[in-house]
Amino acid sequence: ADGMSEHLIQQEYYCNFDLGAEGAYYAKYLAQAELDGRITHVPYDPQTTVNTYWDLGVSDETVILLAQNVGNELHIIDMYRNQGEGLHHYVRWLQQRAVDRVYVYGTHFAPHDIKVRELAHGAQTRWQTAKDLGIHFEVVPNLPIHEGIEILRGTFPRIWIDQTHCSYLIKALENYHKSFNENLNVYSDKPVHDWSSHAADAARYLA
Repeated sequence: ADGMSEHLIQQEYYCNFDLGAEGAYYAKYLAQAELDGRITHVPYDPQTTVNTYWDLGVSDETVILLAQNVGNELHIIDMYRNQGEGLHHYVRWLQQRAVDRVYVYGTHFAPHDIKVRELAHGAQTRWQTAKDLGIHFEVVPNLPIHEGIEILRGTFPRIWIDQTHCSYLIKALENYHKSFNENLNVYSDKPVHDWSSHAADAARYLA
């Protein structure tokens, strides 16, 4: 009644420390996924192509999620992250991963700004550079962040996540959060940009 957030209520009165960061967007959805047994070993289905979903960093981290549509389910089976590398590095990683794990790729998805960002050398967009390297990106819809967050929340009941290869994604989704203004007793309407943002953004593009 005095305005304590649900997150702190769970910690203070129910000794529940499994909800991630204060104001986390996806923590309870991950908790439900774990209860349902959807955070587990998720095997690669060789009968289904692997789609990739990218959050492309400029001066910070790039994250790639690898997922399969299996029936009505979304299986996130693998991921990669790095920073300070050009697109050729990530293309080589995908090629080697395909050899190592016998992946057959389907569609590669990137955010809308891949067509407006330019590389440091020349005026080519990253979309064109990727195409030259053999990656033909589909551009995801340019939706407001809060709409994408709601779409991902609605998609969570169909999502399975491999707990070994995607452990970083799980922690990022647990901790992707909005800040709480104690003076006004309200949450911000925007997510905090921190280490969890890039993996969470890639998951949002997937949804």
